Amino acid sequence: AVVSTQSKQWYQRRVHGELTGRFRVEWSFLRSFRNRTQFQLKMGDKPMMGGTAIKPVGWDRTFCESLQYMIYDPANGTILTRTPLSWAKIIVFYCIYYTCLAGFWIGCMNIFFMTLPEDKPKWEQAASIIGNNPGVGLRPQSTDKLIDSSMIVLAVGEKDMTPTNPEGEGDKNIDYAVRMKKFMDKYDDTEGLRDCEENVINSEAQGCIFDLSTLGECAQFPYGYIGNESANSFAEPCVFLKFNKIFNWEPTPIDPTTLGDEAYEQMPEVLKKKIDNC
Repeated sequence: AVVSTQSKQWYQRRVHGELTGRFRVEWSFLRSFRNRTQFQLKMGDKPMMGGTAIKPVGWDRTFCESLQYMIYDPANGTILTRTPLSWAKIIVFYCIYYTCLAGFWIGCMNIFFMTLPEDKPKWEQAASIIGNNPGVGLRPQSTDKLIDSSMIVLAVGEKDMTPTNPEGEGDKNIDYAVRMKKFMDKYDDTEGLRDCEENVINSEAQGCIFDLSTLGECAQFPYGYIGNESANSFAEPCVFLKFNKIFNWEPTPIDPTTLGDEAYEQMPEVLKKKIDNC
């Protein structure tokens, strides 16, 4: 195809115009970017040299120096990262906060104690968890190591009178006697107690004196846990059953005439005879 001279000239002018326009646009963009960059890199009236980031103060400190500045920073006047005024504010705040919290707790405790009588339990007998029947304890107790056991294990012919330790925390026969003596010694203190009539329920505030002589041979140490000096003597220990205390509990004696009833079929005959002879 033959292209005329006019067509070539028109095409050249068009290409030249497009290139010239594009060059002008790109040059204008570059000049605008340069102006913005120069404006951004200025700090006050002094231009910054390059775009290097500013390192914080103390970035090159060692661990010990950093710890020293954390404890006390002379530049900012801080102690443990807080100024004295900041420490004063936070201390005053927590003093007020915990004072109010303690006052609230004490108030709640006082309200709770106001609902409880001082001389007796709030709930008694059937209204309590214990109920009407007192629990029964066994004396002497086992050692602290075997506190959950009620077994008494004795050496029949043992004559050793030296306990394992002063508290009797051992498995010797004499250890049982020492623990028994610790329990019986409490009955020697009769201060604040009074003599009560036999077989009469005590309705007074004072407790009754328990006469240990009524126990016979079981009132004397070593309570039968050690045989006498005879070679044929054996341990004949005394074991005590202790009723736990229940406020205002009145024991009901068994009528000897009812021992033949079905309710007492499993009661040992020895015990029935003792009740019948009372």
